[in-house]
Amino acid sequence: FFIFTGSKSGLALLVVAFASYVGITFRQLVLNKISLIIFFCLMLLLTGYVFRTNNVKEYLYKTDSQRYQFFTVGAMTWIEIPFFGYGTGEAKKIIQYFDFAEKIGFSRSEYEGDRANHPHNEYLTELLQFGLVGSIPFFAFLGSIFHYSIKNQKWILLNIMITLSLLMLIESP
Repeated sequence: FFIFTGSKSGLALLVVAFASYVGITFRQLVLNKISLIIFFCLMLLLTGYVFRTNNVKEYLYKTDSQRYQFFTVGAMTWIEIPFFGYGTGEAKKIIQYFDFAEKIGFSRSEYEGDRANHPHNEYLTELLQFGLVGSIPFFAFLGSIFHYSIKNQKWILLNIMITLSLLMLIESP
């Protein structure tokens, strides 16, 4: 996905998904305390790399400006009506609403929402359309699959769900 779109966010999430696959596949080794300490240190280094600049917003905008713009516009719009949302199919109108994007700080010349259909985040898309109340079934469905896979030790299913859940942070499949 990230090769075709150039999404650095996709690349980062692919690395995290691969790490979760390795962790699940080699879970006996991962449960070793030394492995946990090494993993924790690697996560700290990765976090430090991502937040190496003083201005995280500037860094995110520079690395993947379109997704940052779409997410910001979507999130700020959702905050206005958080409980019930705007209705099915409204995500496209929200992302393409240049007046609102300008209101929250994006100039018309830099905002790239005219070609977008959604905020490139499945969770935010659900919240925009259905609000917190309407998104309960979606989040309950995801939670139940995670619970089932862990409870019944279905590690491949768990890895698939981790990968899809991470993908949904940067895309609306």
